[in-house]
Order: sequence, then C-alpha cells, then structure tokens
Amino acid sequence: MEEPGPSDATPASRWTGFPVGLWIGGSWRGAGDGQTFTVTDPATGEPLESVPRAGAAETTLAIEAAAVALEGWRSASSTHRADVLWRVHERLGEERERLS
Repeated sequence: MEEPGPSDATPASRWTGFPVGLWIGGSWRGAGDGQTFTVTDPATGEPLESVPRAGAAETTLAIEAAAVALEGWRSASSTHRADVLWRVHERLGEERERLS
C-alpha cells in the first residue's frame, strides 16, 4: 500500500507531519482556485493550519477517482480486501496518539 507523503505542492503539517492537502486519485493537490481556510483548535481557538478549500471541481475529481478505484476494489479478492482493511486498522492503532 502506497504511503501518502508530502510533496512540494503539499507541505507537511507543522503539527502532525502529515501532508496538508487534498488526496485525490493517488496524489496530493491543493484547491484548483488556491482558496484555503484555517483549522483551529476547538479548545483554545488557536489557528493550527491553513488547508485547501475543496470546491465543486475538486469534489468532481474525487468522485471520479473514487469510481475508478472502486472497480479495482470490486475485482480484488475478499482475502486481499480484508488484508488491506486489517493493515489500515493496525496503522491507525500505531498512530493513535499522533492522530488524537
């Protein structure tokens, strides 16, 4: 399974180290119109990150990419799909602290 990582177009978050962007069709991207919005800490109101504001164009791209990905997922064996889901479960457990 490919690990999404930051690129020049999507810098890493200063808080999590994860990319700040839209993961669509296997690559990171910003909003086509360049618009962003600020995510704030709900407990303190402190600004955390500026992230892309996805609009209709990005939504359409994401839906189209999901439809393409679904064909591959449908054709995969149930054993393979279970393995992928189990690896996601394990990875989320490993990253629990960093994600919370």
